[in-house]
Amino acid sequence: MKRREATKCDIPTKRRHRSSSIGRASENSSGSSHNSSKIRIPPRDKSYIQLERILAKIERRIDFISGDGNCFFRALSKEISGAEKHHVSYRNKIVDLIETKPLHYIKFLDDNESIEEHVDKMRMNKVWATTAEVFAAAQFTGETIYLFTPVINKKYQWYHFKPTKSPKNDKSYILLCHTEGTHFDRIVPCDQFDNTDYAPPFSRGNFLKFF
Repeated sequence: MKRREATKCDIPTKRRHRSSSIGRASENSSGSSHNSSKIRIPPRDKSYIQLERILAKIERRIDFISGDGNCFFRALSKEISGAEKHHVSYRNKIVDLIETKPLHYIKFLDDNESIEEHVDKMRMNKVWATTAEVFAAAQFTGETIYLFTPVINKKYQWYHFKPTKSPKNDKSYILLCHTEGTHFDRIVPCDQFDNTDYAPPFSRGNFLKFF
């Protein structure tokens, strides 16, 4: 594939459909509009300017997600359906998965929190997602989630969350940015809505090694 200029990022005008274990193409064709599928330019503050410069080196950019406490589920909704508006539905689907397989997720919870308490809390609007929800989203989608997150000395690095079962389509994966460690945005190529035609970034390892 011919590489694009890293400093030039054009805003794509429509989503490229792709198939996956959760049927993105069928959802996109019936559920997303032209306007809701456009990439949103992030605020021009210091943190985003720095992120855009870093991501431009791998021909990526930020797709800004609304910050109201639902940002992870909004990002997941836009990744799957092309629009943020289905975030409540995807929140419930992810929490349902945690509730039905509690032993897979209990290690991510605070020591004094039970699965029941966590599930009840996570069903509430505007409650922030935790590591448990990111891992559950990888299981739900059947896709590897690559997370660009600030770790040691607030330096951004790539880590991944893999589904327990091998992905059905290795070319289909999700890129998210844990912006300043407090917000989730999507990461997309400079020239299209999703990452289908691009290889995934180099990951420093499975994020679960921290648990």
